[in-house]
Amino acid sequence: MDGRHLASALAGGYDPRSMQHESRRVRLLAVALTIWVAGCALLSPSPTPSPTPMPTATPSPTPRPTPAPTPTPEPTPTPVPINAALLDRRITVLFAGSDSTPDRVANGYGPLTDSMVVASVSADHAQLTMVALPRDAVDLPLGNGAIWHLKANAIRFSYGMDGLAAALQSTYGVPIDYWIELNMPDFPLLVDALGGLWIDVPYAITDDQIGFSIAPGWQRIDGATALSYSRSRYTDSDYARAGRQMQLIAALAHRISLIDDEFDLGAMLALLTTLQTNAPLTDLPTLLQVVGDAGDANVSATVLSPPRFSLYTGIEPGTSRGWVMIANVGEMRAYVQSLMGN
Repeated sequence: MDGRHLASALAGGYDPRSMQHESRRVRLLAVALTIWVAGCALLSPSPTPSPTPMPTATPSPTPRPTPAPTPTPEPTPTPVPINAALLDRRITVLFAGSDSTPDRVANGYGPLTDSMVVASVSADHAQLTMVALPRDAVDLPLGNGAIWHLKANAIRFSYGMDGLAAALQSTYGVPIDYWIELNMPDFPLLVDALGGLWIDVPYAITDDQIGFSIAPGWQRIDGATALSYSRSRYTDSDYARAGRQMQLIAALAHRISLIDDEFDLGAMLALLTTLQTNAPLTDLPTLLQVVGDAGDANVSATVLSPPRFSLYTGIEPGTSRGWVMIANVGEMRAYVQSLMGN
């Protein structure tokens, strides 16, 4: 599916039954990218291509020309309707960035979601709110009556993305409509395909552990720099890193809002082989309208960090859990519900 056809599909001009032969992965990527940038305008639909005229039949050299056969008419696709109920309520999405590099896989390590951001667009589309859960948070409810005593970034490995979404839904006390997962090594491909991102770096970072440094101030960064910026934590902390990750999501959303009709969205999506979501294709037209309506939304972002959202932070004595942040689930839930609970 090329960029023009993808844009038409996002605008609701395709019947899902007519797309069954397309790659499921491409459809999932289209859904994931649409939701990921909720709160900003994404893309104006391309005009419907004009049908190619049938060639005029060439007469047979016999005295009685054989008429050309009448072509079988193509069925007209049924546009996917706008879901009014979905359009008029809050939409909340979990974005999980995993770090499953080839080296980690080769050494037998499973995926760890070091980035867990829940983003919510208000029912009037005027507010986009993000909260980030620190990866070292422990003692979280899983939503099945059990408590997860290990670090939060390992929930996905044991229970999958549905399990991670259920755990955060139980922790925060708000419904999560969709989840999206992206393997972080794919992130620079996305940034480079968009021509880089503009960000305001609040202070200089020099991280010798990953060989990264960046000066303060407004600047345009490429994909490799964006990935290092989102991974660096030795200069400051995991909590500051989570803040940078939300900053990059906002910058990414703004950059995508500037895409015009000429941009080959299909080619960009094809690069992101690890992007997955549970959102159905039938929700795309409605989600796209929400994205457009929220183009001028106010944006807020919070890292659920100590001391307010923690009962204890540090190397826990008498256990093998290492450095942990014992979550103050009650405080987290009350705060998130105050932002996303209506």
